[in-house]
Amino acid sequence: MTQGPNARTRRRRASLAVVILAMTSLFAVPSFAAAPTGPATDGAEMIAPEHKHGRVRIENSEAGTEAWKSAELTAGRKVAGAEPVKRAGGSAPFGGLTVANGATAAVGDVDQAPDAPKPGAPAAPVPTVWTDTVIRGYADQVSVNLGGAITFYVSTAQPTYRIEVYRMGWYHGAGARLMASSPTLTGQNQPVPSPDPNTGLVEANWQPSSTLNTSTTWTSGVYLGKLIAADGSVGYLTFVVRDDASTAGIVYQVPVTTYEAYNNWGGKSLYDFSSTGDIPAVKVSFDRPYSAWSGAGSLFDGDYNMIRWLESQGYDVTYTTSLDVHRSAAPVTGHKVFLSPWHDEYWSKAMRDNVTAARDRGMHLAWFGANNVYWQIRMEASTTGAADRVITCYKDASTDPLATTTPALTTTTWRDPPVSKPENQLLGVMYQSNFQYGTSFPWVVSTPTNWVYTGTGVKGGTQIPGLVGYEFDKTFANGVSPVGLVKLSASPVTDGAGVRGTQNAGVYTAPSGAIVFSAGTIYWSWKIDDNEYQHHGTDARVQRMTANILNKMLSAAPVPPSKPTLAVPIYTDALAAGWSDASWNATINYAATTPVYAGAKSVAFTVTAPWGGFYVRSATPLSTAGHSGITFAARSTAASQRYSVAVYGAAGEQLGRAVILTNYGGDPVSTGWTVYNVPFDADNLNAAGQSISGVLIQDYTGGPQQAIYIDQLGVAD
Repeated sequence: MTQGPNARTRRRRASLAVVILAMTSLFAVPSFAAAPTGPATDGAEMIAPEHKHGRVRIENSEAGTEAWKSAELTAGRKVAGAEPVKRAGGSAPFGGLTVANGATAAVGDVDQAPDAPKPGAPAAPVPTVWTDTVIRGYADQVSVNLGGAITFYVSTAQPTYRIEVYRMGWYHGAGARLMASSPTLTGQNQPVPSPDPNTGLVEANWQPSSTLNTSTTWTSGVYLGKLIAADGSVGYLTFVVRDDASTAGIVYQVPVTTYEAYNNWGGKSLYDFSSTGDIPAVKVSFDRPYSAWSGAGSLFDGDYNMIRWLESQGYDVTYTTSLDVHRSAAPVTGHKVFLSPWHDEYWSKAMRDNVTAARDRGMHLAWFGANNVYWQIRMEASTTGAADRVITCYKDASTDPLATTTPALTTTTWRDPPVSKPENQLLGVMYQSNFQYGTSFPWVVSTPTNWVYTGTGVKGGTQIPGLVGYEFDKTFANGVSPVGLVKLSASPVTDGAGVRGTQNAGVYTAPSGAIVFSAGTIYWSWKIDDNEYQHHGTDARVQRMTANILNKMLSAAPVPPSKPTLAVPIYTDALAAGWSDASWNATINYAATTPVYAGAKSVAFTVTAPWGGFYVRSATPLSTAGHSGITFAARSTAASQRYSVAVYGAAGEQLGRAVILTNYGGDPVSTGWTVYNVPFDADNLNAAGQSISGVLIQDYTGGPQQAIYIDQLGVAD
């Protein structure tokens, strides 16, 4: 590592002089021995034998070390109701906001959603002044590909400091391996900037301190930079080393956008309760240290537990970040499983689009957390022009300037207008509420015969203590739940406001064959691994469930959609006897000869005026008892053709609700047929046990549409 030029020069990349930041020998794997860790025994592996391969398994056979730990990191551990630890002289060891009376509020360690203090916590004095730590830093990138360079920005009033770089993992229980060490570096006491008065944005924009050249021999993972000041004080920074050529079975997304949303270094986060003056920012920057865990961000909230367990089991895993998934679909291409841990709350439209498309290509999704995909964000350039360094989230459509011009990008919750894309459309479940951090409710098993529970010995109603908290999800009957969603838990809870509810986990299989599992609780990773930072009692049943989920996903292959199974045909080359046309604002051709899904003919349905509908009805009502739902195949002729489906009773009244095809395999496409199966159950059409006399496929755009073709329409088994 070596001192470097002005940050703006570096960011503009205007000159090759920037290479003087890097020492080409930085850093060889240290030749000195790691400190002995004492005897450790790896737990029994649950990974299926065919998945025991990959660089991570080899990497974890190397000697580990515990030298990455520190008293500062231990002091960063959250304890429900605990007072912040202070250094002599009153400064907070992990940074914080100093309130008017001189006390220090432990707001740098808050991890809570939605926008409210932890339930049950006493009202805190209004914070006014940021108090920084002895040493702190950040990197110019959240991730770097193997062999790439990453620049560090460090501030300390101490005369010198040094940096040790560790890869986090299992390593026979030691938790990390030392990968690089710097020489002694000269300290730079760099300023804490004031928040922007309009947006609350805090950008450090410090001068660069040193650059690390990673090695192509390193293994993808989460890396921890330990910053050690001359007086022994310690701070941290984190980054991910990617392997963009990896074909590992699992890609692990580190949710750095959520880390940054909660980060209140400099006095501002996206939350009022951890911001100066109780006024949240609407923009937060990656160009600043993390306040939590002495600069490690949210890594030790739950990710570290999951990483340790995965690598102890030898899973073939590679690592990326939520920001990388925002930038490109590449991180979710070429792998079998997308894994989201702990708390993955802040998502851009590009992130969601890329992961949804991956699911629709057959990639399995494992969500081992809760409160996922809750807020929509936008990524913007920093004030120095570096791309994707600022997160924007107004959390209110009325104040977001893009709400009227580009409503699809409005930074509000995904479920609310004008975005109106509830999370359960992708996840199966979605956020319901929360309660005091550190407290929990038991997970109560439902559907115990499901494959997720294989080998656990559970029965219906079995309770798994400590698994539900502190935020939880549930299923919603909002018309967009995925077809075939299975509820795996039904756990009674009482949230922080005293409201009783139910936590649900769920699993479903998408039309592509992709398996999607959602835990519906943040504490999942706490029950699969214990370590000194999060020690809550592992549960062998949760470990087994995790292995069941990953092993099945790694072994399963995408399946092509099946043809509709018609128990009661309505249209197959012609309308069935007793059925007639009652369409409106549309032209209908029941004898189209191309394209055809099956047989010799299909229906050509062209919307000629807003809300046009293809509506067929029967003089004899048909009972839905014993039948699963409406099924048909559809093919569009243009992009973005959207339709809904509804069923009607004998008197012409709508039964249940209309549902959007988007949520049942995507909108129809012009390149092939999409088979739709829309259930009658309460989470979908809500017409189970009733009699129907009409089926409607209706325009959902509010304007004329080009032809769409319908074939093999009927009631499914």
